[in-house]
Amino acid sequence: MARWLGDIRTYFPSSVVQVMQRDAIDRLGLATLLLEPEMLEAVEADVHLVGTLLSLNKAMPETTKETARAVVRKVVEDLEKRLATRTRATLTGALDRSARVNRPRHHDIDWNRTIAANLKHYLPEYRTIVPERLIGYGRASQSTKKEVILCIDQSGSMAASVVYASVFGAVLASMRTISTRLVVFDTAVVDLTDQLDDPVDVLFGTQLGGGTDINRALAYCQSHITRPAETVVVLISDLYEGAYGTRCSSGSRR
Repeated sequence: MARWLGDIRTYFPSSVVQVMQRDAIDRLGLATLLLEPEMLEAVEADVHLVGTLLSLNKAMPETTKETARAVVRKVVEDLEKRLATRTRATLTGALDRSARVNRPRHHDIDWNRTIAANLKHYLPEYRTIVPERLIGYGRASQSTKKEVILCIDQSGSMAASVVYASVFGAVLASMRTISTRLVVFDTAVVDLTDQLDDPVDVLFGTQLGGGTDINRALAYCQSHITRPAETVVVLISDLYEGAYGTRCSSGSRR
């Protein structure tokens, strides 16, 4: 199996390899083979593989756990890079077009004023302006610290969502303008806020599988809301109440 994984990585692009391994793991029942370090080193890491590893966490021998953490960390770091820049840009405040700054970020540059202020630096031979001073818009200040509570369903069908949401929670936690709480649940509720500085620890703190009690999770989140107007609760779930065998609609049990 390890040789086959190595061969397909040689002949196919990464995106195709991920689909082939996922199909092999799901259809041929090869998940238990991932408990072997040699297998983990051979596979192409992606979000779905991380979900499978998390579901096998309890059965994983100690000799495999360090390799598994390395695989998970590789995927997490890639996700963090893709999520962090856009998330921080969105949450650092809207543009204040009445304010001016002299050291703007690229997306905040006022190009009309910058060009006008640097016309004397026009280079005819290159037919361009080399600006010595950038002029940009300021950002609206955020005097009130917002609170975000991420409430994540950790039932088995939510594996990929748990990975994305945990990394997103770690990105939010790194921002000083936001206070982030991370709650995961099945039929029990676990608060992983104190592990948000390391999303890999968060992921290995989840226990994929079991039932789902959404009402209990939301009740726990509600108990931690002290400023309703400044708090956003994000529920990430397929809304299937596994503990009761019913599907929820608009947060109520039927």
